[in-house]
Amino acid sequence: MLRAALFLCLSSLTVVAAAQTRPVEQPVKPFVIGYSQCNRAEPWREQMDTDIKAAAEKHPRLKLIQKDAQNDRARQMVHLREFIVAKVDAIIVSPLDVSLTPTVGEAYEAGIPVIVLDRKVEGDKFTCFIGADNRLIGGEVGKWIVKKLGGSGGVVELRGLASSTPAVERSEPFRDAIKGTG
Repeated sequence: MLRAALFLCLSSLTVVAAAQTRPVEQPVKPFVIGYSQCNRAEPWREQMDTDIKAAAEKHPRLKLIQKDAQNDRARQMVHLREFIVAKVDAIIVSPLDVSLTPTVGEAYEAGIPVIVLDRKVEGDKFTCFIGADNRLIGGEVGKWIVKKLGGSGGVVELRGLASSTPAVERSEPFRDAIKGTG
């Protein structure tokens, strides 16, 4: 009985000592991502935002700050500058157009990784670009139209926002693909 009591006492002291020498766990700092969407009014962009939010929610350490520029260049520039001042850990931006290039560059030069999504900016002051090969898309659509119409017919090109890189990059290959047809 004495042995059992001694064993229990020593075991208790070992647990207490271990607890006292164990470092106090510090709260884990969240990884903050600032995300600026150029315009959430389009259904596919709303879905993009929903998907990004759902993906972030799967990782408890991620904190996603979403903002909608509502097709306003100045508002989107303010979003990016707010993220820079807040020293977020990363930025995702779907820029309205190439006018955001200098502000994206400011974030990149501040040491913040910048992921440019869907629409491009000029230069190389960003971490990576995720988007479609718009030149390939434009050319393939042009070839499809030629085939569908048998090389003859009327075509109207709907380009979208003239200052957006997808519109510009799709138009030239589209026009090249239909050139010389009826």
